[in-house]
Order: sequence, then C-alpha cells, then structure tokens
Amino acid sequence: MRCFAQGDASSSSSTPLPPPTREDVTNDDGRDILELLETNARWAEGMVKADPEFFKKLGQGQSPNFLYIGCSDSRVCANTALGLRPGDVFVHRNVGNLIHSTDLNALSVLEYAVSALKVKHIIVAGHYDCGAIRAAMKRQDLGLIENWLRSIRDVYRLYSAELDAIDDLELRHRRLVELNVYEQCLNLYKTGVVQRHRLGSHADPSESFAFPRIHGLVFDPGTGLMRKLPIDFKKGIGHFQHIYDLYDMPDNADAHFMLKKNTLLADVEEEARSWVSVGDEIRVADAASGAWSDAELVAKNEAGGTFDVRYTGGGEESGVPPTRIRLTKPITLSKSSAFPATDST
Repeated sequence: MRCFAQGDASSSSSTPLPPPTREDVTNDDGRDILELLETNARWAEGMVKADPEFFKKLGQGQSPNFLYIGCSDSRVCANTALGLRPGDVFVHRNVGNLIHSTDLNALSVLEYAVSALKVKHIIVAGHYDCGAIRAAMKRQDLGLIENWLRSIRDVYRLYSAELDAIDDLELRHRRLVELNVYEQCLNLYKTGVVQRHRLGSHADPSESFAFPRIHGLVFDPGTGLMRKLPIDFKKGIGHFQHIYDLYDMPDNADAHFMLKKNTLLADVEEEARSWVSVGDEIRVADAASGAWSDAELVAKNEAGGTFDVRYTGGGEESGVPPTRIRLTKPITLSKSSAFPATDST
C-alpha cells in the first residue's frame, strides 16, 4: 500500500495526490473503502446538480442554528433523521447521549457551539432500543464503560419508584430512555456557558427569547420518527435554581434567565397560568366575541389586559374560526384555555 507522508512531493499543494486504487483503500478485512468514496462522489454530484453553488457556500464556513447531542448508535443520524442539510446542525455523539461534568469533549463542543457558532437551539436526542440504557438496567460489569454508564444508573436511582412500578421491562426501558434525556437537558442548564448566554440574551430587549433553548427529543428506530418530550423545565429549574444558579438575578428582572421570557419563578407551583413568548405563533379565539384579529390583540395587550382566551385548535368546539396570530408583545393565557403546556425553554 502506498503512503504519502507529510512533506512528500506527492502530497504538496502543487501536485495533487493520484486517485486511490483498490489496492490503496482495501482494508484488511476485505471491506472495500473505495466503494464509500465512489458513493461520496455520486452524492457530491447529486448535490451540485440540485444546487450548483452548494459546495461553494459550504466552503465559506458554517453557521448552524442547532447543536445536536445524540447517541453514537449507527441507526441514528442527526442530519438524516431531521431532514437537514450539511451545515445546518453541529453534532456531538457519545454512548447514551450523556452530558458529564467531567467530559471535556462534550463540554468543548458545547462551548464552541454556544459561544462561537451562536446556536439558538440545543437538541438532546435519545432513542428507544438504546444499548447503553439496556446495559445500565442489568447487573453486569462491562469493564471500563461501566464508569461511563454509571450516570444512567444514577438516573434510574432518581426515578426508581416510578421505574420499578413498570412491570413490562420494555416499557420500563423506554421510560428510562426518556428520563435520561430529561436529566441530560438539566445537566446542560447547569453549565456556565449555557447560563451565561441565556442571562445575556434574556436581558436583551431585541431578542424575542432567551437562548440557547434546550429541547429533549426521542427517536424511534422502529418508525423513523422523532418525538418531542413533554418536559416541564419550569418546574425542574425552579425547584433547584438556588443550588445550580451560577449568576445572581438582575435587580430589575421579572423572570428567571433560565426560563422563558415572561415566565415568573413565582408561578412554578401555580397551575393557573401558561405563558407565551413574543414571536410564538398561536391560534386563539375568544368564546364571547369570536376570533381576535392581530390588530385587536395588540391593542388589547398594549392596554395592559390579561386575556382569558380559549385554545380551539381549529375552532371545532366553538364554531369560531380561530385567527393565526404571531405575537408582537407578551400575552398571558389562563390555564382554563387548555393551551398546551410549555415543554421547552
């Protein structure tokens, strides 16, 4: 097999490397790497046909909107599963999609994604039929990896009453997958880089929401679908913010920087209200007066009103066609409106 060492004339920028031969790229077990290179060439050709400027733009740098933290499982590919193109998502993967406070690899990815790339969203994605989760549910010693998987066992310990009450082992496994995603989301909230940037963006009036926002997803290999977990971050953060907060709240703040704007910590235990942030798109209809227009909603909100509205999801119940509204100012909805609970920050 020919090797091209750094500094060889054959590897200089003025003399391109010769194309690989099957002798060059066939590894010891007979797997032909050349087939992968040929597949790559066909993929690149197809991308150019679809967008002749694609690789020219891709070569100018990256500005992804998402950081994806997922499992190393070969069945779960972030770009493919989410339908994203190269350059759309910054990816970190490890066994069990874990965020360890001592994992400099994951923490370096997080720091770079949030501080340098300025991602607005962080996705923690677990998946059903996860080998790491299954391993952590068994009495066994797998050697070095047990030190890594112990944090999953710790998640089980935190929720042992709920998990042990599930007799079906497969359902118990699926629930632990979900709870592990939730705990890793909370681990992200504990980091200085996330708190620092959320504090800054929360206080910035030009930003419609504090970022990075964190979302917990689960992928089902049996269906190919991603599902967003109904996580109540408000309760989780509110209960333990006095332990994990690294920054003091500004004196003039009316909301905690780790929660959605206009979400008060005082409401963590209060089930009477849900909150909607500026920029959220919702469907609302007033049972008494019918659907509000965008102009009427803004006028009512500027007058300082608190709106008792009803979420219709299409108007079938009331017979009133709801108006699709993109909020330009904050609005408070009553819990009686049956508005879906907030599941991300």
